[in-house]
Amino acid sequence: DHAHPRCDFKIIEAISDELITDLVLKHCGIIGKTCHASVLRRAKGAYNFAAIVSLTCGDESRDYVVRIPGPGTPSHWTSEDEYMMEREVQLITHIRKNTTAPVPDIIDYSKKLENPLGFPYVLMTALPGKNAYSIWYD
Repeated sequence: DHAHPRCDFKIIEAISDELITDLVLKHCGIIGKTCHASVLRRAKGAYNFAAIVSLTCGDESRDYVVRIPGPGTPSHWTSEDEYMMEREVQLITHIRKNTTAPVPDIIDYSKKLENPLGFPYVLMTALPGKNAYSIWYD
């Protein structure tokens, strides 16, 4: 396991699919349409856990990512982590608004532990393509 020592993925990976899909339904569901969300897959890197969620509302379907930082647990999360997460969200938003670079649309985020998920998170649109690590040595 190559995770950073401050990352406690066992706790984060125990988050139920229901909590994750409820978050997506709350922020991405379409008013007046019946929507269904399901977790397609879960993944983790050195510093983040990610759940890929498919949301279907009527005949429309879209994928989202719920990303949770590995240190985002009560025993490891700090005010410095909150600050860095805030800057990251601002940077992604700035790049999206001011360039043509393909970056996700940030739908919602919480830098605090006190939210319905119980962990800091970023909810964003999923982008098509491959992860860098999957093609790095090609």
